[in-house]
Amino acid sequence: MKHYIIDGNNLLGKIPAIKKLQKSNKQASREKLAFLLGRYFSKSRNSVTLHFDGHLKETIKVSGIKIKFSGSKTADDKIKIEIERSKNPKNIIVVTSDNNVAEFARV
Repeated sequence: MKHYIIDGNNLLGKIPAIKKLQKSNKQASREKLAFLLGRYFSKSRNSVTLHFDGHLKETIKVSGIKIKFSGSKTADDKIKIEIERSKNPKNIIVVTSDNNVAEFARV
């Protein structure tokens, strides 16, 4: 089983409809991304963690996806911590456009 660790802020900026929504309503864009990923992974046996920068304002409940907010740290830092703590790092797939996080994951 694979474990997907997704940098939500990076992915928000890569999907045009969600990127546009993010400019006017950050919470709604996060919810839309979470539901989109929930549908995508609904029939998958893989686990998914979606990371966002900042503090939780409203709970986003999506079946099969764990959503984490970075609090006072950055989502990048939280993703790196999750990678470091993994019991089986070879099963991790990191989805990010951040070169620093991608390189950390590769190593």
